[in-house]
Parts: sequence; C-alpha cells; structure tokens
Amino acid sequence: MNYEHVNTADEIERVLCYFFDDVKMWICGISKTFALFRYYECRSQILGGLTYI
Repeated sequence: MNYEHVNTADEIERVLCYFFDDVKMWICGISKTFALFRYYECRSQILGGLTYI
C-alpha cells in the first residue's frame, strides 16, 4: 500500500493564510475542534505567494 499524505484542517488554514490576505472560515459544528467540516472563503491573493509556486 502506498503512503498517502493527509493534511489536517489547521495545516490547510495556515497555507491559505500564507497565500491570501483575507481568509474567512465557517464551521459546521460546535467549534474548530469539533466540526464536521470547515468552509474557507479566500480573497485578495498575496502576490509574493505566486513566486512560491
């Protein structure tokens, strides 16, 4: 079986905050820890992030 990398929701949030200035998050659950899913809306892309790719 091949290794599959699975990111945590916190890791994904950090990456989004690196590439975007305005990151809004909504959760379906009690808190960030006890959420079924997280929805992110990202705006205003940081130009420095483009050189990373």
